[in-house]
Amino acid sequence: MRKKLAISAAAVLFAFAVTGLHGCGKAEKPPEAKPRTQAAAVPARPRARVLSVRPKPAGPAVALVIDDIGEDMASLESLAALKARLTVAVLPGRRHSADTARAARRAGIEVILHLPMQPKEDVAGLGQGALTTGMTPEAVEQTLADDLESVPRAAGVNNHMGSLYTADSDGMHALMSCLKGRGLFFVDSRTSPDSVATDEAEATGVKSASRDVFLDNSPDPADIQVQIDKLAEIAKRHGSAIGIGHPRPATLAALKTGIPRLEREGIRLVPVSTLVR
Repeated sequence: MRKKLAISAAAVLFAFAVTGLHGCGKAEKPPEAKPRTQAAAVPARPRARVLSVRPKPAGPAVALVIDDIGEDMASLESLAALKARLTVAVLPGRRHSADTARAARRAGIEVILHLPMQPKEDVAGLGQGALTTGMTPEAVEQTLADDLESVPRAAGVNNHMGSLYTADSDGMHALMSCLKGRGLFFVDSRTSPDSVATDEAEATGVKSASRDVFLDNSPDPADIQVQIDKLAEIAKRHGSAIGIGHPRPATLAALKTGIPRLEREGIRLVPVSTLVR
């Protein structure tokens, strides 16, 4: 028996010596015998020349967020008629909040929640579903959940009013923690120079961005056009810019002429979700 094992082992060693091992355990093939007569080599077919095309730069981008949607359907219909890549911020708990959100998505318009937050003054226009300073984290979570239910499938959130709340670190931290868990971004409307929204967003890992220009603080159409031009200049200088406006007749009229002007200047109109970081 030992003699047979010795013979088998010797045969295996001989086989390894003949074939050898390569790389990850693959046997090296023995060289093939050359034929006695070799056919004439066939010239290789020349390869087609592949031209290297460098992609064109994407160029500056602008996001236009239209606030205060949800009170009626007419506003959305006017915005949809612009056939532009807009973002609408829908107020929670309004008569047409859910219907507006669904119709906007069907029209290819991005939807975010326009979350009411406590201002320093004049709480009359705050409306329902608002966050106020001193709320517990559990109350913030429940309020946000109720608001999002009335604005189904919102991609993110921006603040309605909120000059006091956005400056409150505890309140904004509680909100950002809720947004983080839901995978939502935040756009700071910048109603206060003391806002800590982007700081708290960064601290909790929430994607965020800040408004650059308010389009329609003045109801004069000429002033709105000036703001659109200002938005374009910021986008050209920094690569992108975010403008916020409202569904007012003068604003809609200004956008009807302003959006084509932006496009002629090589500025892309994008949903605000593409500009959050």
